[in-house]
Amino acid sequence: MNQSRVSWVPSTIAAFFLMLALQSQIAVAAPLAQDTVNQEALNQDEVVRLMVKRDPSVQIGERMAALSIASAANSTLSQVGWEVIEVDASRAPALMAELQATQGIVEVTPDYPLELLWDPNDPSFIEGHQWSLDKIGANVAWEFSTGEEIVVAVLDSGIDPNHPDLVGRVVTGHNFFDDSTDTTDLCGHGTHVSGIIAGATNNAIGMASVAHQAKIMPLKVIDDECKGSYSRLMQAIIYAVDQDVRILSITSGGGFEHDGLHDAIKYAEDKGVLVVVAAGNRGDDLPFYPGSFAESFTTSGTDQNDNRYEKTNYGEQIDISAPATFIYSTYYNNTDGSTYAYMSGTSMAAPHVAAVAALILAVDPKLTLAELKNALIDSATDLGEPGWDPIFGWGRVTAWRAVAAVSPAAGNVRLGHYRIPTPALFEATGITATPDADSIQLNWLQSNVELSQTVVIYRSIVPVFEASGDITELDATTTGSYSDTNVVVDQEYFYWLVQADNDVEITVSDAIGAKVQLIAQSPEESKVPEEPVPGQSEVVLFMPMVQR
Repeated sequence: MNQSRVSWVPSTIAAFFLMLALQSQIAVAAPLAQDTVNQEALNQDEVVRLMVKRDPSVQIGERMAALSIASAANSTLSQVGWEVIEVDASRAPALMAELQATQGIVEVTPDYPLELLWDPNDPSFIEGHQWSLDKIGANVAWEFSTGEEIVVAVLDSGIDPNHPDLVGRVVTGHNFFDDSTDTTDLCGHGTHVSGIIAGATNNAIGMASVAHQAKIMPLKVIDDECKGSYSRLMQAIIYAVDQDVRILSITSGGGFEHDGLHDAIKYAEDKGVLVVVAAGNRGDDLPFYPGSFAESFTTSGTDQNDNRYEKTNYGEQIDISAPATFIYSTYYNNTDGSTYAYMSGTSMAAPHVAAVAALILAVDPKLTLAELKNALIDSATDLGEPGWDPIFGWGRVTAWRAVAAVSPAAGNVRLGHYRIPTPALFEATGITATPDADSIQLNWLQSNVELSQTVVIYRSIVPVFEASGDITELDATTTGSYSDTNVVVDQEYFYWLVQADNDVEITVSDAIGAKVQLIAQSPEESKVPEEPVPGQSEVVLFMPMVQR
């Protein structure tokens, strides 16, 4: 970068590299011995953080005062007698040794990283069989929510009550064939759907689920021969609504329009209940109910490459799409009993959406139905034609964006140890990122930014960071534009514009992403930039909340 480097300081958005563990179980390395310096514990970034404990009865004097001036200090730990300072990594070992020899300093340690101990240890997750969880960003969403105690009604063939990945994940449901609470599943379909939503996770067996702290209310509307009826589906909808369940998952339907079934769906809508319905697997745009009712939240299917699932229904009724092919989940059959299976269909897509809705409600249970739908729609990853289309609706459900959009910590989405700073009062507006033939052009309106304020541009190929190397400082400018020419075809980039005043970074924009699918050119062809081909490029705000 040609201009002077702008430092991240802890009193501002230098919390960018604040290390946290959001899980309750953490491991912290043992304190550094007073007479040794563990160079490994001092990370090799340009700047490291040291923790210093003072003896309050001893006057430190000029040495510590000088250190506080020379280093970036954070006194937020003063209540417990500690101070955090940031120093150049090359100076850290010598400085630690000097501090340890300073009268009045009780202890000096590196700012040890927190180790996130929780990562699903379920074999199918570890072995990469659950592609859909990665696709929708479930692991990032889990940093904010696991669906704690949200009940999702699964209107299906019941549930295997003895399945090791479903025991403890179920509340009392109802069987609408014999008017009992026996919801045992001998068809297997309901068990598979339930596992996608809230199967036990991190128990070293089987599979992981999207909202593994949510609860399933099994409502048996499909019998042991895998057959059902409209009337039982209507009964189950009304039952779930009257039990104050906020999310329903319906993975069956038929081609017959019926006012009674419509009335049941409208009853749920009027009570603020989200009814997630599978679009159907006929591969056409003919009406299929209850998905074709306007009040249903209808889900089409996608494959591993975000293409259309070949059998999914499509049309004006589609609200959203979700993974539908080769989905691994809990299952039951008469030969193997409690087992696991891959299944494909929009019956697998709808529970992904219902589960993400549970993640959202666990963060903010007071959301209205409209707000819940908007959180799902506005955070979806746009596929196909820009905006809504009859194949993917508003896009493929994206758990991490949906949850972050309603989280009190919105903007602090993170993976591993590193955190994106919370956007705050960024004065530049109208930020866009437009890919052309061989670059990405960033533009923003600079009208309210004072001339003394520099905009520092950061870039990453991931929206959240595992390590400090995941983000790169590109340049700093006082203009309202920047051209990034160091780009690769078919790579998506994320940019942050950080506003600085007198070399102190004070505010940061939302991230903006540009999916680079540049027009390939032969060496003989002109390098004159071309307009993006419709459908080839995508420019999205980080966490949009557009009301529709």
